[in-house]
Amino acid sequence: MKKVLTSFLLCLLAHVSMIAGTLKGKITDSKGEALPFATVFVQGTTIGSSANAEGMYQLSLQPGTYTVSCQYIGFHQASFPIIIADNEVIVHDFKLQEQQLQMKEHIVKASEDPARYIMRKVIGRRKFHLNQVKAFQTDIYLKAVLKTRQTPAKVLGQKVDDGEMGLDTNGKGILYLLEEVATYYAQDNKERTVIHSVRESGDPAGVGTSQFPDVISFYQNNVQISNRINPRGFISPLNDFAFNFYSFKLEGDFKEGGYTIYK
Repeated sequence: MKKVLTSFLLCLLAHVSMIAGTLKGKITDSKGEALPFATVFVQGTTIGSSANAEGMYQLSLQPGTYTVSCQYIGFHQASFPIIIADNEVIVHDFKLQEQQLQMKEHIVKASEDPARYIMRKVIGRRKFHLNQVKAFQTDIYLKAVLKTRQTPAKVLGQKVDDGEMGLDTNGKGILYLLEEVATYYAQDNKERTVIHSVRESGDPAGVGTSQFPDVISFYQNNVQISNRINPRGFISPLNDFAFNFYSFKLEGDFKEGGYTIYK
């Protein structure tokens, strides 16, 4: 009975994957330059993906009607409606426009930068937002590249052979390359990272980094980046006493999804 049920489920999953449609394309700025690792997601769902280093993205979607959005830091979010059918392949390129900051009138105390007025409101809601992020899940795509522009003749007294390190005759090249896909879970004070795939310096059997990157919340009074750097952590810019340690300046604001975003 178990074998029959397993076979049925496998066939069902195969059938579902066969009828899915594909949305793909390229993400660029207004000048046509690729925006690497931009985010593409389906509004109202948990379906999403990141573009690769060349700005290319791809999503697998079940037949239906969707609104797909694309976002990248420093650019306006772009969205478009899509109706996709069985096995259909739709190509849509996103061209994002840079965010133009606006400065409007703010009623504040004399000689006070409006940033202080805004930050007082943000800090006042610190605990509210901290409770919101105590439990969440996110997918992580990590790419780490260590390059050298010039290699010294010796390192720690040992002669360096550029050829053995895969560098060119000028001592330039990639010393280390890591790509990793993982899922991060947080529940109260418990954290868990599940590694799905790792490719390290061309080695598909690379071990990766199970504890990096840390997911950091600025809604904590102290930001814990690394015990090796500072065990006590660093004072968050949203700390209850942040004005004793930080200076804030409002550079402008822009509209996004019906909200005003202050920078």
